Amino acid sequence: MLDGGLDPAHAVALPHFVMAGWPLQLEKDTPLGALAPQLIQMGYDVRAASVETSGLHIVERVPGGYVGAADPRREGVAIGD
Repeated sequence: MLDGGLDPAHAVALPHFVMAGWPLQLEKDTPLGALAPQLIQMGYDVRAASVETSGLHIVERVPGGYVGAADPRREGVAIGD
């Protein structure tokens, strides 16, 4: 959000990658897959994530309140009072 100037909904919908040890897992069927050959050439063990288990929720403080978004690939909503 900070570097890309995205709002919470757009930021949370970006493709996921996971590097929790080895291998580097890229979310299937997303533009991240195009990076795999370059990452392999750099020495990474790259795999397509067989199951995406994470889901993000973002709440951003804005003037006058908050804006929230939930990962569209998962259940859930971001709400507030």
